[in-house]
Amino acid sequence: MIAHSSSKEPMPEDRDFVLIDEVRREIEKAEKRTKQTPDYIGPHKILNVLGEGGMGIVYRAIQDITNRTVALKIIKPGFVSKSRLKRFQYEAEYLAKLQHPGIAQICSAGIADTKLGRQPYFVMELIDGERLTKYVEAHFLDTRARLELFIKICDAVQHAHNKGIIHCDLKPDNILVMADKPGPFEPGRPKILDFGVARATDLDIPLNTLPQETNRLIGTIPYMSPEQTMGDLSTVDAQSDVYALGVIGYRILSGDRKSVVEGKSVDLGGRRIIKKKKARIKTWMDLNAHQQTL
Repeated sequence: MIAHSSSKEPMPEDRDFVLIDEVRREIEKAEKRTKQTPDYIGPHKILNVLGEGGMGIVYRAIQDITNRTVALKIIKPGFVSKSRLKRFQYEAEYLAKLQHPGIAQICSAGIADTKLGRQPYFVMELIDGERLTKYVEAHFLDTRARLELFIKICDAVQHAHNKGIIHCDLKPDNILVMADKPGPFEPGRPKILDFGVARATDLDIPLNTLPQETNRLIGTIPYMSPEQTMGDLSTVDAQSDVYALGVIGYRILSGDRKSVVEGKSVDLGGRRIIKKKKARIKTWMDLNAHQQTL
């Protein structure tokens, strides 16, 4: 016992902790490598990260040939799988079909050889705008201007629906607004982004080829329609986008930043979306004078 206790070799449980620490360090190193901004992706010089989601990263980049500043989206290194590659491919196809001033346009797509392997990417126009809710407040938009802006957003969504595409994740974070001219009170030009979870409803892209599972939540809880919160994608259609537009319209017209599901579990949040009634907007402003705009 004395000889064993005086030994400098770690006890079995100590060795377990050493192994766990080593594994953790290796994971951290791998994550750090994947987060390093590359110098180039294909013929595009990478400047900085614009945004990051669950599956993809969007960079600000410059095209070598045109010297144009663009947004370049890739799948996160280490997250490439057959289903994600398919969804990434379909997102590029969706955007290529949508030609509308209110939707971010795709410029090109390709596959680049990088240090982390072959990396699919697509290039979009760079939208240098403000998040929807931030824009309406920062530019002091009155009710009429907010309605004009909202109508432009609805028109862009209608264009996607006419092309057989449902966004499925409409929210202020996915709508950027650019001012037509500097100064306050300008409705601005909205651009809808991120068709990464969109669904096709037309025959050009058969539904059975899409990497979509039933009983899986797609979207962002506060803006989900009741049928989306149930997780059954077979029931999700254009009306789900209309529901999300209703929530967006309510928020920008009422100034209400709170959500009935913030801080709630997915299950409880879904039940509240189904049951909770919103307060009337007229408690904050009178829209009667703007019925003509509507």
